[in-house]
Amino acid sequence: MKGGIIMFSVISAILVTAALFVALSMVKTGGGMRFRLRKRSFLAFFALLTIIPSFFAQVSANEVGIVYDPFKGGIQDIALGEGLHVVTPFQKVYMISTKLREDSFEVSAQTGKIIKVVDGVTEETGGGQWATYTVTIQYRVEVSNAQTFF
Repeated sequence: MKGGIIMFSVISAILVTAALFVALSMVKTGGGMRFRLRKRSFLAFFALLTIIPSFFAQVSANEVGIVYDPFKGGIQDIALGEGLHVVTPFQKVYMISTKLREDSFEVSAQTGKIIKVVDGVTEETGGGQWATYTVTIQYRVEVSNAQTFF
């Protein structure tokens, strides 16, 4: 299905370029319209050259590409790995780093009263002490699940 959409987009771009080339080459004469190669005709090829880059998405090393397609309901279930990928001009590819990430934060808490019951007698055994912990979390985005992370 995806290959068909891409092929349709490429063929459509070529046909529009050819039609634009012919339209820009037409000259009005006394007896009607006539085809004549003109400098402005080549604007059609420049238009095609500006469209061609929208058919490709480059995903760099340590990144994953998330495909957003407005015609297929938004974020797609596929994630693009490293390399050059063919996409339709309507798709937007967002890059997410897959490098190891690290977050640190501190947690401070005061212990409450600890009550101990021995032989029916209740006694307080401690409390009011402060504890501080530094927690460091290391994580990375999995390529296969990147679209859910996004």
